[in-house]
Amino acid sequence: MKKGTFFLALVFFLSTVIPLGSAADVPLKIQAIPDQRSVKAGMMFLVPVKVINEGNAAAEFWSNSCSYEKHWVTDHSGVFIQAWSCNEDDMEQVTLKTGDAYEKNIILYIPKPEKTGPVIFRLGFKRMGEDGESAEPLWSDPITMQVLVPEGTVAAKKPEGGVSREEKPAADVPEIKKNKAEPVVVGQTAPAVKNSPEEKAVR
Repeated sequence: MKKGTFFLALVFFLSTVIPLGSAADVPLKIQAIPDQRSVKAGMMFLVPVKVINEGNAAAEFWSNSCSYEKHWVTDHSGVFIQAWSCNEDDMEQVTLKTGDAYEKNIILYIPKPEKTGPVIFRLGFKRMGEDGESAEPLWSDPITMQVLVPEGTVAAKKPEGGVSREEKPAADVPEIKKNKAEPVVVGQTAPAVKNSPEEKAVR
């Protein structure tokens, strides 16, 4: 009886004191599927993205309520993410249960391709902790976008070291403003938000 009692106490101690894993260890899948397969050089295009919890435990991370594009990167020096201007931009915690997804709409543009043809890139999600530290990006599958360059257009030469991240879209980009939107809980209806891409977590 004493050995059995000691064994049960040991199992209880290990299961309660020593964690089997943390929220940061939960596997997340990044899904990025563009709304279109071709685009004119310099024009913006939309890519809906999802961060899907494929683990057996809840996953947690922090995100900007407005300028959430800061959490996304591309792996191609000529593909850029369009930033948002925000009146209010707080940090908010996102919790995904197993099977839930964190969804956003990312606007991108490819300003100066050398010629008409496919551009292949990936989108990466930088998971952020409460302290503001970002982990290494989690990458989506490759995206192929056919970029159309008008005939007779002379492509600008790239500066040494590749395309500068300071380049702007060739087309005029109106200032886009968003208001803060509350995160959507699974099973609830998202609040109406003007001038803001949809923000929700779905199962």
